[in-house]
Amino acid sequence: MAVSDSWLRAVNGKPQAKMVTKSDREGLSVRVTPKGKVIFQYRYRWQGKGDRIDIGTYPAISLKDARDSALFYRGELEQHRNPKVVKRTRKQQSIDAQTVESVIRDWWEKSLKNAQIKAGEILRSFEIYVFPKIGNLPHDETHLHVWLSLIEEVVKAKPAIGARILLYTKTAHRWGIRRGVISLNPLIDVTAQDLGV
Repeated sequence: MAVSDSWLRAVNGKPQAKMVTKSDREGLSVRVTPKGKVIFQYRYRWQGKGDRIDIGTYPAISLKDARDSALFYRGELEQHRNPKVVKRTRKQQSIDAQTVESVIRDWWEKSLKNAQIKAGEILRSFEIYVFPKIGNLPHDETHLHVWLSLIEEVVKAKPAIGARILLYTKTAHRWGIRRGVISLNPLIDVTAQDLGV
């Protein structure tokens, strides 16, 4: 019988006499520890041997998301890729991803620092308004709506600084794309007029 949300809610956080494992579908199973921790796992066979990988814990990951992950790993397996290696590679790529802050600091250090009289002032604007909010996000996963929300908030309080952040963020993005550090420039078509500055 497939796993259900009501069953997950019933066992989550409830101590068990022993480890409980329940199969769902498409290789997805749920393991409940004696302490009541609910772990989604993908079970598969690789080169004739049974193996499994943890997908995540409930309720941090929903049943639907766990099923989607199991389907993803099943697809990888059908392409003759070991899901355990795929998971490890994806995790490493996530760790290696350039963050918003690292891209802007790189650009500032290598391109702007010695070329612009107000370089320190420009970096300080990013340190105050950008880095605390989105600096640690992976750059290529930080889309237009995130940038617009942040810059519009700055524009309301300090229009000139908001315009400066827009201008120099676009410049840093162009610099990063030319060097192959990033692949997205979400603000490419946004102008100061679009923000009312």
